Amino acid sequence: VIHDDFDYSLTDMAALSGVSYSTIKTLAKSLERHGILIMTRRVGKAQMYRLDPTNPAVVKLKELYWTVAKRSARKNIVPAKR
Repeated sequence: VIHDDFDYSLTDMAALSGVSYSTIKTLAKSLERHGILIMTRRVGKAQMYRLDPTNPAVVKLKELYWTVAKRSARKNIVPAKR
């Protein structure tokens, strides 16, 4: 969600998420079928994917992510001492 202008291989997604490659592969098929994940290009044998920014579910996910991130940041801000 943070770097939504980048695309990632399944191997990248597995490494960055801490989820096994086989699980990512299964999830990616389902997410692609539902139009949440789109294949952007091939690099050698690797297929590269990203979230589909036109999918309403992706739009809502991004809104939720940034709302939570902003609230968390505000909560953790410590006022400067004068």
